[in-house]
Amino acid sequence: MREIKKEVVYDFIEKYLNSFTPKMSSELTLLQAEAIKDNIPIIKPEIINFMKTMLTIYKPNNILEVGTAYAFSAILMCETLPSTDVTTIERDGYMIKHAKENIDKFNLNDRIHIMEGDGVEMLKSLDENEKKYDLVFIDASKSHYNEFMKEAKRLLSDHGLIICDNVLYKGLVAKDRFEVIRRNRTIHKRMNDFVNDAYADEAFETCLLPAGDGILMSIKK
Repeated sequence: MREIKKEVVYDFIEKYLNSFTPKMSSELTLLQAEAIKDNIPIIKPEIINFMKTMLTIYKPNNILEVGTAYAFSAILMCETLPSTDVTTIERDGYMIKHAKENIDKFNLNDRIHIMEGDGVEMLKSLDENEKKYDLVFIDASKSHYNEFMKEAKRLLSDHGLIICDNVLYKGLVAKDRFEVIRRNRTIHKRMNDFVNDAYADEAFETCLLPAGDGILMSIKK
């Protein structure tokens, strides 16, 4: 399949933003390099800096993540906030294997908990009466973002924050439907519906930023 051209941030701006190396441990920097070498999608350097800033502001105690991959972002969140616990959801067996190895390597088995299975099903299995989450980070299958968001809102604590990565999908989402080739129109519609629904929810204050591949924040009022 032909690769979609990136049209969110100009290359020279992205290069400038990425010149500000995120402050991470040497071990986490090595994990970042490993994931990039293995072509595993992880958050971009400018989003790492964004996430670290938001974590420092909000100081969430309980974090829920949809999309574990190599557990890079889960480990980053624990490294940024030493008292934070992360529940992370992943369905891909290959990713789960590597995530468990990395979590063990960083001695975070008591703070990062993997739920293995389909993201929507795992979210639905969580009981909001048993545990609420101060931050939900969504970085998984774009076609299910609306379903992820619905469940995330149910599980969110008062004044909690939801962060969704890769929302602009290389700029595709911002285009007119007829500018998008036919095979990409379904994801274009679903992501537009997701963004429109997020902004329409009056219980939340929402902002979509053209950083990385598009990052959306919704704060519970």
